[in-house]
Amino acid sequence: MIIKQMKYFSLFLASIVLSGCALVAPPYTSSQVNAQLLEDAGASKVKVGEFGNAKDTENANPVALRGGRMHSPYQESFSTYLEEALKTELTASNQLDQKSAIEISGILRKNDMTIPVFDPGLGIMEVQFVVKSNGLVKFDKVKSVKHNFESAFSGDVAISRAISEYKYMVQKLLKTLFSDQDFKKAINK
Repeated sequence: MIIKQMKYFSLFLASIVLSGCALVAPPYTSSQVNAQLLEDAGASKVKVGEFGNAKDTENANPVALRGGRMHSPYQESFSTYLEEALKTELTASNQLDQKSAIEISGILRKNDMTIPVFDPGLGIMEVQFVVKSNGLVKFDKVKSVKHNFESAFSGDVAISRAISEYKYMVQKLLKTLFSDQDFKKAINK
């Protein structure tokens, strides 16, 4: 079923690329691994604060992909994409409460997808995450991830693959955050 959906999604993306329409990253979906990491942490309920872009963030909005540009489906902002990704993961583990005294926020520092002709594609993301409890900083670290994916000679195919891989890169980034022992301590009362 999932493979069939991915084929349809790939065809949909290819049709967008061929039609010259705006390229949009896929909406974020939760990862079972990430939800389990949050549940295992025994975290308190937390809220998601604002995410912004560092002043020198390259490809913050939109992300350049060979001859095209990928936009975020969330207010055309990839920092908002991160907010929504965190909310999705916290909801999946039943730990989101926008009234909580514990807040996760952050700054998007790097956001790039490189799709060479003959080498594997590479996504790079770097985010400074901050956790506050009752206004006091309990966690402040930069997390980064490099995500390799199959590229292609054909621009249409390569761009479609890069777009479909974006959410997996974000899932990987959040996994590094949720696995961090200091983060786990910070989100527990």
